[in-house]
Amino acid sequence: MSREEILNDVIKAVKEIHPGWQMQGPIGPETFLGSDLALKSLDFVRLAAHIQQLYKKIIPFQELFVSNGEVREDIRLSEFAEFLDRHVNI
Repeated sequence: MSREEILNDVIKAVKEIHPGWQMQGPIGPETFLGSDLALKSLDFVRLAAHIQQLYKKIIPFQELFVSNGEVREDIRLSEFAEFLDRHVNI
């Protein structure tokens, strides 16, 4: 599975779990989950569960969302897709 396919899956998943998001312009690789799409903690959990169900894999999202013991403030969709690429294409 290519990183572009994964990114498209993430964009589709975000739209499914958070259909009311508002943003200027299209959603793409440089879109931030928090600051651009206003996803909150519960939305991140729902997105992670949705992605795991989609790929039928347990994915260690804590590695993405927590760095050096601190929760990351925001994540670009491209970072999310890169992370998934490393864990889905094993």
